[in-house]
Amino acid sequence: MKLEKLKEFEQNKDNMTLEEYLSLERTHLSVERTHLSYMRTVVSMIVAGITLFKLVNGWEGLICAGILLLSATYFYIRGKKVCNSTKKHLRYIEDEDD
Repeated sequence: MKLEKLKEFEQNKDNMTLEEYLSLERTHLSVERTHLSYMRTVVSMIVAGITLFKLVNGWEGLICAGILLLSATYFYIRGKKVCNSTKKHLRYIEDEDD
């Protein structure tokens, strides 16, 4: 469905209305908001991992901290991938308009 909407938009790009332009701007803002959400999750996981490492003595704290730090790394990579992919599609649409 997403690709169908994209193709439909590409066919009618010469007749872009104010509503469509504003929709594109809202999409830009939502991509930024999604990126910030991923980064907020990453920072929270890093802080939680460090806190667990400091508070829990022994290997249990180390394992929990390791899992949280690995999860934070995964979410950072995943967030970058999702946001860059969406930005790439948006740039393609905007370049076609010029």
